[in-house]
Amino acid sequence: MSSGPKLPRAQAMSVARAVLATLRHACERIEIAGSLRRGVPEVSDVELVCVPIVQADLFGAPTGQCRLTRAVADGLSFGRWSWRTETHPPPKSLAAPRRYWPLVVDGVPLDLFAVRAPAQYGAILAIRTGPAAFSQRLVTDCQRYGLRCTEGRLVAEDGTTRETPTERDFLAACGSPWVEPSERR
Repeated sequence: MSSGPKLPRAQAMSVARAVLATLRHACERIEIAGSLRRGVPEVSDVELVCVPIVQADLFGAPTGQCRLTRAVADGLSFGRWSWRTETHPPPKSLAAPRRYWPLVVDGVPLDLFAVRAPAQYGAILAIRTGPAAFSQRLVTDCQRYGLRCTEGRLVAEDGTTRETPTERDFLAACGSPWVEPSERR
């Protein structure tokens, strides 16, 4: 979440759609999150949540290579994208898989969150959509059900991960009914 100057929703949505189009081939799933998803008229940044495609070898085993890393590196090399250096130093290498990419695209701050499916997607999408008070309440409420939210995933008392492939799964696990993003407070 950025605390910089506010941007009109239309400008932020234009950037979000352009990045979605650029990264769609590198992701199993990618969606807009944050205040833009909640329909706020002015936003500080764009947030995207994705499940990157991990390349497989000839036998179908994951190689650890991620198409998202290559797609982001291409975006950076064309000059329309840059690393958000005021908050994060640029990485020495883009070779290692990342869970968080703080970028600037056409002058707009953009946070890209890469998650593992299906365990984390619903949790991260709900938490990143917010707002902060709503997300904090969910994370606190899940403790009543013997779960804790760690690194964006729900973990049971026995250490197993409770899969939340959708936001509905995450909200239900936290004891919350479904709440439309635009109605979250």
